[in-house]
Amino acid sequence: MKYVLYILRFFYRIRFWLILLPVLAACYMIWKTRDIARYYEVRTTVYTGVVSGYDIEQASVREADWNTKNSTIVNMMDILKSEATLRRVSMRLYARCLMNGDSMKNNTYINADTYRWLMDRTPKYVLDLIVKGDEDKTVENFFDNMKPDNRDHLYGLFMWEASRYFGYKDLEQIRVDRIASSDMLKLSYQNSDPGITYNTVLILVKEFFDQYQTLRFGETNDAIAYFRRELAEAGTKLKAAEDELTSYNVEKRVINYTDETKEVASINKEFEIQYQDVLMNYAKADAAVSQLEGRIDMNINNMRSNSAFMEKLKLISELQTQITNIDAFGQKNEANLEKLATLKKALKAEERSVSELTKTINENKYSKEGIVSDRFVQDWLAQTLELSKAKAQKEVMEKWRRELNEKYTYYAPIGSTIKSKEREIDFTERTYLSLLEGLNSAILRLRQLQMTTNTLKVTDEPSYPISPLPHKRKMMVLLAFVCTAIFVVAYFLFLELVDRTLRDRIRAERITGRKVLGVMPRNSRRYRPFNQQAKEIAMHCLAKALVPYFGREKPVVINILSTEEGDGKHFVAQYLRDYWQKSGLKVGLLSYREEFNCRSESYLLANNLTDYCQAGDAMIVLVVHQPLTEESVPSPLLESANLNLMIARSDRTWTTIDQEVFEKVGEQSGETPLFLVLNQTAWDVTEDFTGLLPVSVAGFTGFPSSGLPLGIRKRTNREFKQKMPQ
Repeated sequence: MKYVLYILRFFYRIRFWLILLPVLAACYMIWKTRDIARYYEVRTTVYTGVVSGYDIEQASVREADWNTKNSTIVNMMDILKSEATLRRVSMRLYARCLMNGDSMKNNTYINADTYRWLMDRTPKYVLDLIVKGDEDKTVENFFDNMKPDNRDHLYGLFMWEASRYFGYKDLEQIRVDRIASSDMLKLSYQNSDPGITYNTVLILVKEFFDQYQTLRFGETNDAIAYFRRELAEAGTKLKAAEDELTSYNVEKRVINYTDETKEVASINKEFEIQYQDVLMNYAKADAAVSQLEGRIDMNINNMRSNSAFMEKLKLISELQTQITNIDAFGQKNEANLEKLATLKKALKAEERSVSELTKTINENKYSKEGIVSDRFVQDWLAQTLELSKAKAQKEVMEKWRRELNEKYTYYAPIGSTIKSKEREIDFTERTYLSLLEGLNSAILRLRQLQMTTNTLKVTDEPSYPISPLPHKRKMMVLLAFVCTAIFVVAYFLFLELVDRTLRDRIRAERITGRKVLGVMPRNSRRYRPFNQQAKEIAMHCLAKALVPYFGREKPVVINILSTEEGDGKHFVAQYLRDYWQKSGLKVGLLSYREEFNCRSESYLLANNLTDYCQAGDAMIVLVVHQPLTEESVPSPLLESANLNLMIARSDRTWTTIDQEVFEKVGEQSGETPLFLVLNQTAWDVTEDFTGLLPVSVAGFTGFPSSGLPLGIRKRTNREFKQKMPQ
């Protein structure tokens, strides 16, 4: 509760500043804003179609890709607020105002006074750039003649802070907000000229549409041009590679390399099987012939020496070769079949002929072992014919082996070359298809952008403002009042925190760390008739607070201390003596000025009061010691006393030295209580100890009780008498 009262008193102390300064600040703001401009607001809403628009890429409503969509919305908002867009808005707005303004009357483009202000600041060369009736051409002339120089009017118009309505500082005040998570963008702009405000929003929407279309279409058109260029080059490379492969196949007489090589492999597989059979047949026939020749060697010699017999064998061998070629490797067509039949018929005829010739040649009927040789000769002839057949087949197979080897040798490098060319064609083709896919995607994206851009529509057309917005003058005045009040409170609160004066109980106890036992009020000019009564009441309360610390031993010793001269030690001591003497008590007052010497040996070495001074028959002895910053009090004197009182003025700064001395006295006092008594306190501080003083009851109007009506004076005197000690 005491802290609440402390705060209330804090505000009460600064009440005049807390009222006066905010009122002055409010009055100043009222004067300052007497000519405040009235602002007009123009709003519009643009539908973007980003979130809910139709997507040609999926041929359906796009699914919620919020990151992409939010990025698109943010990009649109950035385009609206970009410096490039606002510069174009500035130049077009400038051209429109110059072309349509009237210095005599207001119109929907610009007010007359604003137009006169504008014409006074527009140089002649800028006016010469205006093409009457052609706003686009005028804007083009402005940009063509704009120079990146701060001295150039057209260039600086957008950058100068003094260029109201047309400068970047003004135009960046345009607000662009997304309505929740929808497709809608809300644009709003406030300015002091209704026509300029209205036309600024109109121009901004148009420039936004143009800028957005240019940026999006430009990027996509560049991509399409790139893909078409690369696609043409890839197509040329692909055609050249295919033509080269075709020419190579024609040159090498390759129709289908894979099929042809498969056929060669198949033929080779069959050839190997047949070749092994031929070799086996040849070996068997050769062995049989050799065995038979061993038995009929004489007849063999006779037959081999016969030229006709050998010619027949040679002819039979040739026929066997031809038959083997056709039978094993020839095509099974009608011509080959007829030829094969003829050859086989001739072969049989020749075999019969050679058999007959063998019989004629054979003269010995028996062999060396005595066996009839005619049977062996016929067997030999049969085996010889078989050997001739096997030999013919072997020669044919070896010929075909050489041809197959030549084919392998021929096809191997062709295959490697063809695969290399096919890989090149495949790579070029995949590149071509990838570029074609990119081109199609870019074209599809262009169509999508066209649809998206076409969805940009103004759903809420801007309206020409008729009435200005409520001005913020009242808010500014109120804000000035409140801010000043906060500043005053903060300022005095800062002073309160850094102030080291012992003004009241709470501050004194916070600074010193000791309890405040009582106070003595200072004299008040305003309440002069009550000064003495207030001191007596305060002393009564102090004396009453001291009684619980009196011991049974006599006399009761109370040390009156202070850190500096002039704190009021003797003043408080005298009031205490007088108060107790009026109550019938014997009170002694000993002072360092008269009764004892604070530098004497008896004082410095004393253990109690009687060692350095005589108290007589006094029941209570008040000992006023020297200022502690000048001389110290011996510890035994502080410990032997019943009570130690530190007197301090409430209106002076409590220094670090004061605190150090006070703490040292507390250490010296030991178990003896040490309290603080504030002197020269304000009356409201005194009332914390005394309760309501007479002036609080009788003088609430600010006048002493003597100036009150009789009834009030009697009641006041009665209450005061009840408070006064008896």
